[in-house]
Amino acid sequence: MLNDLLNLLFPKLCFVCHNSLPKEAGHLCFGCKRNLPISGFPPSINNPTAKVFKSRPNLCWAYSLMEFTASGISQKILHALKYRNAQSVSSEIIKPEVFEPCFAAYNKPSAIVPIPLHPRKLALRGFNQAEAIAHCLSGVLKIPAYPQLLQRPQFNNSQTKNNKYERHKLSSNLFIRVDMPPSSIILVDDVVTTGATLHSAMDCFPNSTDIAIFTLARA
Repeated sequence: MLNDLLNLLFPKLCFVCHNSLPKEAGHLCFGCKRNLPISGFPPSINNPTAKVFKSRPNLCWAYSLMEFTASGISQKILHALKYRNAQSVSSEIIKPEVFEPCFAAYNKPSAIVPIPLHPRKLALRGFNQAEAIAHCLSGVLKIPAYPQLLQRPQFNNSQTKNNKYERHKLSSNLFIRVDMPPSSIILVDDVVTTGATLHSAMDCFPNSTDIAIFTLARA
C-alpha cells in the first residue's frame, strides 16, 4: 500500500525520455533501449576506437558500445551514470554475447582496470563512473576488477573544451600504478574522445602487458 502510494507520488522515470517505468524496471524504458546508438563495429584491432591507440604495440583490441550523440540517448545515459549515481545503467546495456567473437580471436584478459578519479573529484561526485562500468563488465565477463591498481594524484579540470593537443598535454603523467601489472587487462572509461586519458593510463603498464580498451561511448 505504502509502496503504491510512493510510486503514485514519485513515479519511476526513464533517465533518458522521462516516461514512467514499472517499479520492477531498471533505469531505461524499452523504447530507449531499442534506440540505443550502438556502434556498428565489434571489439577488434581495426575499429574506430582501436585506431585511436594504433601506436601502442601492446593493444589487443578496443570497443566502444555506443556512438556519442550530443543531447541524444548516449549523452543522457553518460550524464545519468556520471551525475545521478545510476550505477546499474551500464548493466542494462552491456551484453556478454558482444564479446564472444572477440574472446574467440584473442585471449581473455585477466583483469579489468577502471580509469580512477582524483580523490577530490571522487569526494564531490560520490562515486567513479568508470569503476561502476568496470564492476558491471566484471560481472558480465567473469573477470576480476582491480579499481585500486591505478591512482590519480594529479587533479585536472574538465577537458571538454580543450582541443586534441591540449588534452594530450594536460593528460601526461596523470596516473601511477601501485602494484605489479597483470599479464593482460581491459582498461575501462565512460567515453573516449581523443584517447588522451587512456593513453596516459596505458603508459603505466609495460609493453609486456596486453591491453584492451572498453568505453561506453565514442565521441
